Amino acid sequence: LSKWMKEIGKKYNKKVVTLITDMNIPLSNSIGNRLEVEEAINVLKGEKCRLYNISKEISSILISLSKGITIEEANSLVDEVIRNKKAYNKFIEFCEAQGGDIKKMKISANQLIIKSEKSGKLKSIDALKIGELSVRLGAGKINDKESIDYSAGIKIFKDIDDVVKKGDILAALYTNKKIKLNNEDINCFTIE
Repeated sequence: LSKWMKEIGKKYNKKVVTLITDMNIPLSNSIGNRLEVEEAINVLKGEKCRLYNISKEISSILISLSKGITIEEANSLVDEVIRNKKAYNKFIEFCEAQGGDIKKMKISANQLIIKSEKSGKLKSIDALKIGELSVRLGAGKINDKESIDYSAGIKIFKDIDDVVKKGDILAALYTNKKIKLNNEDINCFTIE
């Protein structure tokens, strides 16, 4: 796909840059509308996480291409707008222009916890299983007759290669549904 996109760009005299990411794990520590917005806000405030790293890389590439500057110079510009809060303030401006108010965002008070059943290193997080779990929580839907609960979702607390002790919290699940966790839910996380 990357090669094809570059070829299409070449045909139209446009430079195309592709970024290949590992879709076997979530790109973010949050899944679900309100949790994702909350994490995006934290990224704009400079909080380091997987989403911060990928967002900074994409932003730097876009700025480099649009301004005709090096990635290093673009990185510095991204660092600057995060440090001086221009990026965050622009986000707030966009929200307000559309009638939004981030102070009204609510996350479900009902919480389930997934804890590690053993000690070791976190080797993988199954993105497909996590996605399916988020749908069960109400954060997604399978068809257009279902509705999305914007306060539902999953917050992941460990990253790949983190050392995990038995009993450590791997994830918090937020839902307004009555669901029971099963082995599949716990097996979203591989610890060796």
